[in-house]
Amino acid sequence: MGLSVSRASLKQKWLIADDTSDKDVLAKVVKYLGAVLIEYAENNKIDTSPRLSQARWINKNMPDCGFTLTQLEKKGKRELDKMRATFENKELYEMDLSSKRSIIVALDESIRLSEQLPAGTHRDNIVFFTPVLRAVGAWLSREPEQEGLSSLLERPYAAVWAPLKLREGMDASKLRDFVSFQTFQAMQGNQVDKKLVLNTLRKYLFVTDLSPDYSRSNDSIQKYHTDQYERFYKQVPTVQDAIISLGLCTKLQEYEYLEEAKLANAELAMFESFNYVCGTDEFDYSMLNIQVEEDYQPNPSNPNLRRFIEPIYVDF
Repeated sequence: MGLSVSRASLKQKWLIADDTSDKDVLAKVVKYLGAVLIEYAENNKIDTSPRLSQARWINKNMPDCGFTLTQLEKKGKRELDKMRATFENKELYEMDLSSKRSIIVALDESIRLSEQLPAGTHRDNIVFFTPVLRAVGAWLSREPEQEGLSSLLERPYAAVWAPLKLREGMDASKLRDFVSFQTFQAMQGNQVDKKLVLNTLRKYLFVTDLSPDYSRSNDSIQKYHTDQYERFYKQVPTVQDAIISLGLCTKLQEYEYLEEAKLANAELAMFESFNYVCGTDEFDYSMLNIQVEEDYQPNPSNPNLRRFIEPIYVDF
C-alpha cells in the first residue's frame, strides 16, 4: 500500500504543466528535494547500459554496418555482440542456457533424493512420486505444443506411442497443477495422501496402449535415426513399469502386456542359449561354421519365390 496525497493538499508552486520545459522541471526538483539529490547523482553516476555502449561503438567504428545509431540502439545485445565479433574476426562465446521443463527437473530431483535420503517416510514419499512424474511426463510428451520432454520419452521417427491420454472433459492444467503441488509437498517432507494422488491420476488419465507401434518403421529408418531409437528403447520399459505400478491400466491390458513380455523373454532366452555369434556383413561368417560352396541359383519358375526389396529411408 502506498501513500496518496489529495490534490487539495498539493501546493500550486510544485505543479507542472504538460508544456513545462525540462529545465524548469529540474529547477523545481532541486528546490523540492534540495541539493542532496544533486550531490547523490554526481557521486553515483548512472552508467550507460552495455547494449547502448555496444551500439555506439558499432556506429562509431563500423560506419558501413548499414544501420543508423537509432536502429542499432533498438537491437538486442546478442545481435550487437555478433556484429562486433564478425567485424573483429573473433569467435563469439555462446553459453547454452536452454531451460529444462519443470517436470524433468522434478523427476531428476526425485531420483536423486530417493537414492540419497535415509530410509523413512520422506524417502518413501519421494520413491512413490518417481513413477507419478514419469507417467505424467509421458502423457505430456505426446500432447500438442509440448517440447523439451525427449529425455523422458523420445519421439523417434515412424514409431507411434501415446501410452496415456486425458479423459474427455478433464482439464489438463488442473492435473498439472495438482501433480506439481503434491510433488513439492513431498519434497518438502510433508505428509502425502497417496490414495488421493492415485485416484486423481486414474480420474484424469487412461491407458491407450502399453506397447509402441513400430509398423511404420523399418531397419532403414531405425538405422538413420539410431540415437532416437536407442534412447526410446531404454525409456519404454521405465514408462511401462511406472504405468503398471500406479495401476493406471486395466487388468486386461496388464495381462496382455505381461504375456507379451513373457513370450519375448522366452524367445530371447532360447536364442541366447544357442550361443550364436552372427555375422555382421557379407563376408563375415558366424560361429556355426556354415559355409555355402557354390552360389545358389534359384529356379525362376518356382512360384513360391518372392523378391525382397530392402527399403531405403531418405530424409528429404
